[in-house]
Amino acid sequence: MSYITKTFTFEGKRYYVRGKTEREALLKLANKRRDLEEGKVAVSGNMTVSAWAYKAVEAYKTNQKDITKVTLRRDLGIAPGTMSKLNKGEEVAMSVLLRICEYLNCDIGDICEVVRADKIGNE
Repeated sequence: MSYITKTFTFEGKRYYVRGKTEREALLKLANKRRDLEEGKVAVSGNMTVSAWAYKAVEAYKTNQKDITKVTLRRDLGIAPGTMSKLNKGEEVAMSVLLRICEYLNCDIGDICEVVRADKIGNE
């Protein structure tokens, strides 16, 4: 199936959205632009959890300039193995994601999206 691609530029960076129909592509474009304008973390489907965590810390903890992976791990009590999984973009327990949300004072929907296993790699 062929997808319709729409593009736009925001603050000098080019963004792409795809949809099965023109309407779906335009809706995704409007939502992405709105999220960027509101300062929400925009996560691509190819972004690793490690990259996401860095962006989330930037967005929600702007007053904490000295935060690192080590301080995040220490403050939340995340095991080194779990931190390694986050860095590699592997699955981690929901309880870890909830602790990160609590630490960042955000909702789970701000940091995660559900991607069906049968849809991965089919785009």
